[in-house]
Amino acid sequence: MIIDSEEITSLLNEWANGSQTAADQLLRLIYPELYRMSAHFGRRGDLTEPVSDLAQELLLRLAGQETRIWANRGHFFATAGRLIRRIVWDLQRKRSSQKRQAYTHPSNENHIHSDAEYAKLDLALDIELLLRRLDKLHPAAAKVVELRYFAGMSVEETAAILEIGTATVKRHWRFARAWLATSLRETGHSQT
Repeated sequence: MIIDSEEITSLLNEWANGSQTAADQLLRLIYPELYRMSAHFGRRGDLTEPVSDLAQELLLRLAGQETRIWANRGHFFATAGRLIRRIVWDLQRKRSSQKRQAYTHPSNENHIHSDAEYAKLDLALDIELLLRRLDKLHPAAAKVVELRYFAGMSVEETAAILEIGTATVKRHWRFARAWLATSLRETGHSQT
């Protein structure tokens, strides 16, 4: 991230106080970073939607939040990571609904066709449910997952945003990955 932290924090504060000009400046300034965060999923193949659509949905959700009080740039990007997770969850649920429709209405043209895609969808939904459990069990590890996995942040970026050391980020990341892998095996998913 090559975005001036003080400038973002200042614009966030102005936006929270009702300045539409600050909101417009902030959104123009951070859109490339939101696009980069969204592109993380595009590169991994976890989404079939265009990256620009995900970035724009993220931007709309950030702009549409009732409370726009972010303590600093890190808090803002942590919120963005959480929103990406919600957007991905919403997309997966939509696909799941299409999957159910495909079974009940085989002539439906708007469904996922292959068994591999069905399995990938089931895995994604199970991961989200496990992440909700992880958030209750170990909230710090869940935040690291949101930033590393959903927002595509590096260890160093995650540490800066959460204001913790890189060793702590790595420890939380290892724990979360191991816990998720074990939990996925328990739910019947052999691939992790």
